Amino acid sequence: MKTIRHTIIGTFAFLMLMTVITFGSASIKVKAACSHKAIGKWQTTKNATCDSYGTKVMKCKKCKSVLQTAKIEKLGHNWGAYQTTVAPTCTAKGTKISRCTRCVATRPATISATGHNASSSYIVTKKATCTKEGTKVRKCTKCSTNLETKILPVLGHKYSAFKTTKKETCTTDGKRTRKCQRSGCNKVHTEVIKKTGHNWGKYKTTKEVTCTADGSKKRVCTACKSTQTTKIAAKGHQWGAFKETRSVSCEANGYMSKICSKCKLSEVITVKALPYEVIRYKEAMRKYAKNYNISEYVNVLLAIMQQESKGKRKDVMQSSESAGLARNTLGTQESMEQGCKYFSELLTIGKKYNVDDLKVIIQSYNFGPDYIEYVIDNGKKEHSYKLAKGFAKREAQKKLDKGKIDKLEENYNDPIAKELNNGKRYAFGNMFYIQEISRILTIRLINQ
Repeated sequence: MKTIRHTIIGTFAFLMLMTVITFGSASIKVKAACSHKAIGKWQTTKNATCDSYGTKVMKCKKCKSVLQTAKIEKLGHNWGAYQTTVAPTCTAKGTKISRCTRCVATRPATISATGHNASSSYIVTKKATCTKEGTKVRKCTKCSTNLETKILPVLGHKYSAFKTTKKETCTTDGKRTRKCQRSGCNKVHTEVIKKTGHNWGKYKTTKEVTCTADGSKKRVCTACKSTQTTKIAAKGHQWGAFKETRSVSCEANGYMSKICSKCKLSEVITVKALPYEVIRYKEAMRKYAKNYNISEYVNVLLAIMQQESKGKRKDVMQSSESAGLARNTLGTQESMEQGCKYFSELLTIGKKYNVDDLKVIIQSYNFGPDYIEYVIDNGKKEHSYKLAKGFAKREAQKKLDKGKIDKLEENYNDPIAKELNNGKRYAFGNMFYIQEISRILTIRLINQ
């Protein structure tokens, strides 16, 4: 019998050689190889899970040998519906979770904040009052958070009509009040009713005014019958021009006068008889006075000459300084002409300020024209020693401040100075000029 040798391949050990080998009279029966036939369906050897692969095999229907192995795909999670774990709010996010129906796996997720839902109306949190603001808020309908605050304006008082509590009069204020009608406010507003003032009737004269004495007039209030008396200031004399009634001479006094057109009072100026040294210049003085329209003042001008030089100096009127020159610069005729010119200028300034007092003009001949304004500035229109002293002190102080003099006062050896100021005068002009010239020139008022 022919011997068949079969080679067994190690990698397919499961393939069995089925043959018979004969050795003489003995034989060995060997099984022949299986002609595999697949079962026809896969058999799972490892189940697939949600996140791992499984395996499956195909076996021989005859020998059960594994003919083929295959991979089973992952199942993947089968997520269930989400369940809320932390509910979201208007401002905070929430959380939710989904679970796999096959395994214990979970899938968390975030739930967005819902956001506020503003109420359509406001809630008053503080009522406004007459004097203070209030507030109102709009809240979230879900969480009651204040989303908006608005100011309620001050209401202001709601006053009732005024009621008079005190009647006003002509001289005293009245009073009226009103009350706020809002609940909880007791504010009372008070107003002053201004006094009406008097309703005066027409004035009636109770005392006639004269040139020198004040008068009075009275009127009655038609409402309260009060009376008011008012002074009627004296208007002063209405003087006419001076007239020379007698020319002064060596033997006789000179006179000049003027008359008030209202009360007929006369002002008479007397110049005592003058020495020949002065009288000798009378006609020359009259000529220069006429040139400056002051002929009626010749007697006064001669009295000034007597006061200034007694007719014995070249500058007989001591008028050089009034012309802006050094003292005693002018000659006799020039001195008289300048003296008349200067005196006429002083009269003009006096007329400008309604100064009728001749003493003011004569004192100004010594002090200068500023004295007229000084008298007016002190509320006066008449000369007085007090005014002359005050003016001299002021002007001397100016000179002292500029270093033009060494001291404010100086000794003055005159009886009048000794009587009035202990023999001293301020170092400017002669504050006793009127008192000194009054020795030869007097002014009297005479009722006709």
